Amino acid sequence: MPKALQYQANSVIYFRGNKAETVLLLQAGKVCLISEDLETYEEVKETLGKGEFFGVKSALGRYPREENAVVLENSVVLSFTVPEFESVADGNVGLVMQMLKVFSNQMRRIHKQVASLLKEEKTQAPDAGLFAVGGYYFKKKKYAYARHIFDRYLSYYPTGKQAEQAEAYLRSADTHIARYGDGLIRVAPSEDLESTKLYAEAQELISQEKYLPAYQVLKKIVDSSDADFAEKGEFEMGRCLFLMGKYEECIKYYTQLLAKKPKHASVGQALLFMGQSHEQCGRAEQALSFCKKALNLTTDVGVKENINAAIKRLGGA
Repeated sequence: MPKALQYQANSVIYFRGNKAETVLLLQAGKVCLISEDLETYEEVKETLGKGEFFGVKSALGRYPREENAVVLENSVVLSFTVPEFESVADGNVGLVMQMLKVFSNQMRRIHKQVASLLKEEKTQAPDAGLFAVGGYYFKKKKYAYARHIFDRYLSYYPTGKQAEQAEAYLRSADTHIARYGDGLIRVAPSEDLESTKLYAEAQELISQEKYLPAYQVLKKIVDSSDADFAEKGEFEMGRCLFLMGKYEECIKYYTQLLAKKPKHASVGQALLFMGQSHEQCGRAEQALSFCKKALNLTTDVGVKENINAAIKRLGGA
């Protein structure tokens, strides 16, 4: 039997990302479902009234909740396990038709957003990511990490575009270590040093055009507990898909990543790769739209140059 649950106004029934094990029916009161628009990333609100089901897709599909469910006024909610819901739906044509209507409306809305996004590079230099990581650690005053990265940079890219600057950073890191120490905290084993090594290994593999092994190394980083490198690894995994010529997979990967993390640090570059993937698939109009979106979401001067070059190549203004 379903359980009757009572919620006070302004409480939360579930958050986006929570485990989904039940189908819910609003028996009394009012509930608001809050999600993000796929195209604009703006907040989307859907108010539910008495007699409406919610949380159905995630429960039946056995994937995390897609939205936040917030109680607007004191409410009573019936909670069905999946078998209980299936038993209720079995043979209930009216209920099934109601669910299909809701799902159809949602799918049309999602399709419209995705289609709009699809209508809206030069590839990032292989040494750029590694150089940026070194700069990140230098600014954080973790000089031992910075030194390790810039030393690897010069080993992999001795004639790289930023080799001279890397040498300057390396000398400066040595000076800081001599004067102030290496900037490391000794209270616990260093997980991020391991991530640093793995990231450097992935960048080396990419420079050798060994994209699949690089992808596998990056997956290890993403699965680690190092948040900074996990975000970098997420972006680089998509880049590897592009470099392997898996353009449709690249588009799908970045679409899912940006739906989950619309404010990802590399959102502009990800959109650029999506646009470039569409270009490789012969979809120039979609490619141009993606590049224009990327330009609006990028502040990095070097990335903007790549985007502008792609827009020009595609015949844009």
